[in-house]
Amino acid sequence: MVGCRTLIFFLFLTYFSCISCGKESADSLGVEGAYTHTYTAEVIDPRTGEVVGSRTVRDTIFIKAGGDGYEISNRKWLMNDYDKKGWVTEMPEADKPMPPYQTKYDAAKKKLTPAAGNKYPPLYVDDEKIYWGEEKALEYTKVDE
Repeated sequence: MVGCRTLIFFLFLTYFSCISCGKESADSLGVEGAYTHTYTAEVIDPRTGEVVGSRTVRDTIFIKAGGDGYEISNRKWLMNDYDKKGWVTEMPEADKPMPPYQTKYDAAKKKLTPAAGNKYPPLYVDDEKIYWGEEKALEYTKVDE
């Protein structure tokens, strides 16, 4: 009877070990965090066509564990060099933050894939950077916390 209990104990121990090893935690993947992409463009006065100054936009993507995968959200800040307001969060209507959405992480492809029916492109993870979309057109660098 003792041998049977020991065998059952080891079977359960092996089963739970396999389950816990098969699922990577968010911390072990190193995906969570904030990633930024900053760009600057000239601002042109629509009445005169002259350059008024420049605008810098800081787009930040936040990745945190949530549900069965990760929740992606973003926030944008802007700063004009000609108005002395500093960094502000008022963005033109077209540049408002996207609503948070869920993704699954594919470790083999290093890819965060949005849930079915989501209109956002995948994010590709590469060490301390992520890339937006299949063409990897935008590069975001991880922010030290």
